[in-house]
Amino acid sequence: MKTKFIKVSTADRLPIKNLYVSLIDSLGNTCNGYYSEKNNWIIATEGYFSIIEFWLEEKPDYEEEMKEMINELILELNPATLSGNYQEAIDKAKSLLSKAK
Repeated sequence: MKTKFIKVSTADRLPIKNLYVSLIDSLGNTCNGYYSEKNNWIIATEGYFSIIEFWLEEKPDYEEEMKEMINELILELNPATLSGNYQEAIDKAKSLLSKAK
């Protein structure tokens, strides 16, 4: 399964303690480290880093599955037999699919 990384603000949520993650400081510098049991950041990358503002969380990437599902829905629904909101929904699905490609 493919994965992606999302940027999480440290003000919103901290990573699991002692889990190595990629970090972004207030100056936009990137580094690797973890949030320790003692409630502080341990930086594993050499250099100077400012206040840690974000960390990257790995999440499953369902983009391909979503594209396939939208495409299947478009193919299954017959526009000739639909009216009103259904046709509008198909048009929106086609628009989303073309933007995702």
